[in-house]
Amino acid sequence: ELVSKEKPDVIVHCANNASKEWCDQNPQEAIALNKEATKYIVEAANGVGSKIIYISSLAAVSPKNLYGELKQKSEKIVEDVKAGYTILRPGVIIGYSPKIKKDGIFSTLMENIRKKVPVAYDRVKLKEVTYLGYLCEIIKIILEKNIWREIFSVIVPELKTKYEIAKDILTPFGIPITGLVDDQQISRKEEDLSKLKEFHLPTYTYKQIISKIVEE
Repeated sequence: ELVSKEKPDVIVHCANNASKEWCDQNPQEAIALNKEATKYIVEAANGVGSKIIYISSLAAVSPKNLYGELKQKSEKIVEDVKAGYTILRPGVIIGYSPKIKKDGIFSTLMENIRKKVPVAYDRVKLKEVTYLGYLCEIIKIILEKNIWREIFSVIVPELKTKYEIAKDILTPFGIPITGLVDDQQISRKEEDLSKLKEFHLPTYTYKQIISKIVEE
């Protein structure tokens, strides 16, 4: 009803529950929110000729859980948008926002800063990292340049553990941090961001986004 009334040129679709645990524990609700809602938005967009920018996830590439499977299926649904679509795949999103997810890593980091007590984080599992401000910048440029029917991974090239992310954000605030397990040999690789460069979209290093986040 809202889409039919407003007739937007573009819909930025980011509505979903990003908790993998919640999706596994509530499969029917997850399907309704993370997939069926996308179908309704696409139908509404096609009814008024709107384009869609869909905020997907790297979890859609090789799904390992229900969350990833639903993101992958939603991407296929979005590809039916007649006027045009662009799919963005972030990793773990960090960066300040008034709507910080309560159970997300960044909300935990903000709480660490508020309490100013020593903390510990996992130093084994690697994460692809996305700065929220970077994601917003990419959306703005896509709108300005009319880049449609493309899929982009919006991440920094370096993989990081939660411990590394927390250490680099919390240390400037004088908060002691330790790893939950001893250092292990972790296989690291840099992500391929050549498609962003092909379309002259900006890329950032991990060091650059940490500097921006600490400043925020």
